[in-house]
Amino acid sequence: MARNADGRLIVFVGDSDGRFWWTIQNTAGADSWSPWWCLLGGTVSAPVVGTNADGSLVLFAVNSDTSLWFSSQTSPGSYNWSNWTTLRGQITNAPTVVANADKRLELFVRGADGALWHNWQTSPGGSWANWTSLHGVLAGGPAAALNASGLLDAFVGGYYDGSLWEITQSSPGTF
Repeated sequence: MARNADGRLIVFVGDSDGRFWWTIQNTAGADSWSPWWCLLGGTVSAPVVGTNADGSLVLFAVNSDTSLWFSSQTSPGSYNWSNWTTLRGQITNAPTVVANADKRLELFVRGADGALWHNWQTSPGGSWANWTSLHGVLAGGPAAALNASGLLDAFVGGYYDGSLWEITQSSPGTF
């Protein structure tokens, strides 16, 4: 679920056939909703939503080929979505997406090697960098958040010791 640029809630769900569906409130705060629309088939993870710097939503999902795919609203609040684009990778869980202090979206995933992997927009709402390993052996998917000092923190469960591990940016925009 996310808040659309015009204030309406938008809900994304996946079905047993790997398709994504979405619906949106008819007006902000309304009890009535639009019909359901289909966005994609062949996905294996739950949908994850981020918000670009301009307010447009970006939907991420792991496809059946284990790569990460995304689609964005063509403009903030739009009913139209871009074609799905792959960010490649060998992903084993739904991604975590968070906005950096400069409004660039950053992704964290557990790779097929069990390590924490990271990808980010090169500019707010722009293209994506390449995947970078932050190492480790994870027990599950990561979580990430922007802390009060403007740095991103990523949290993971350790596979071998069951401990909660944290990695923090050394400065805004860098790990």
